Formats: sequence, C-alpha cells, structure tokens
Amino acid sequence: MDTKCIIEKIEDRLLETEAIRTMKLVTGKEFFPSPVYYRNLETADEYAYIAGGIAWPSKIDKSEETKSGVAVIVAVDASGSDKPVFRALEEVTGKDISDLLQKCLVLREKYGFKKCPELFNSWWGDNETFESHVNDFNASFKGDGENWRGIYINPPPDLDSANAFESYAHRIRALSAKNVKTAAFWTL
Repeated sequence: MDTKCIIEKIEDRLLETEAIRTMKLVTGKEFFPSPVYYRNLETADEYAYIAGGIAWPSKIDKSEETKSGVAVIVAVDASGSDKPVFRALEEVTGKDISDLLQKCLVLREKYGFKKCPELFNSWWGDNETFESHVNDFNASFKGDGENWRGIYINPPPDLDSANAFESYAHRIRALSAKNVKTAAFWTL
C-alpha cells in the first residue's frame, strides 16, 4: 500500500509553554519534550491532535438492509484556544467490516501514521462488537513485516455512561442543524 502522506510533524523547539515551565519547576528537571503539532501539507492547517474513529456496519432488524459503517479522521486545531475546534478531515464508509478496516489503513497512512508513529496507535469506537473480526483482519497482515502494526479499537471514555447515546446524538444534531464543518464539541 503506497498512500501519499499529507501530514508533517512539527516540533517547536523554541516554544516553552507555561506547562513546561511549571513541570521544570515542580520536578527540578531542565529538559522536557518540545511541544508537537501537525501541519496539513495540502491546506497548511495546523492540528494539535489527530485521531481516527470507527462506527461499525449494522442492521436494526433482519428485514432491513445493512447500514454502512463509517471511519472518520478528526483533528483538533492547534490554535491554543480555551475551546478547542474539532475538524472532521475525511470519512469513508463500508458495508463490510474488512473493507472498512482496509480503508482505515489507507486513512492512517494519509494522515501521518508512518511519519508520526504516535498517531493512530488505536481508533475510537466500539471495541467489543466485532473484536474477533478485527483480530482476524490484523492476523492476516502478520506476514507484512515485523514493523506492521494492526488496527486497534479503544472505547470512548463515556461509552458506558447511562446517557452516552443521547449526549452524542445531541452534539451531532446541534452541529448538523447549523450545517457546519467544524465545531467545538467540549472542552478538553
């Protein structure tokens, strides 16, 4: 797979943030890693964080056609704002789990996986429903070299909360009603 990467990693060695000054003072250590951000080579947009999310293909009942699953790349702007702006950079769909996971491989290459190994160590989503499918998919690539890393799924921190679905639906509904492409979902 030879996908063109559109992300570059920028280390700002001259920037010493208040957080770094505080860590130096508290720990007594003089060195802390430089702040890192990512630049989109096509748009020149800068991101503080880039992540992938996945929603699996599904059926509500047996008489219904399978709804496509979705994989999306989301970034947090590197604006330094108190209210981070989240951007949906790209999405792909698929009705087949293996097809959707294959598309995740392409997306992660495009958005910096090989250049920035800290990106895409895992994707956000339901990690239990198709766990065996994901494991089988990853096992099928074991022969692609010792450096190959699989697709791993982590659940969102609030997945088990009683009102997770309502909370997600409210956020999506509010954004889609405004027909916006970027939005501040919550404060980190």
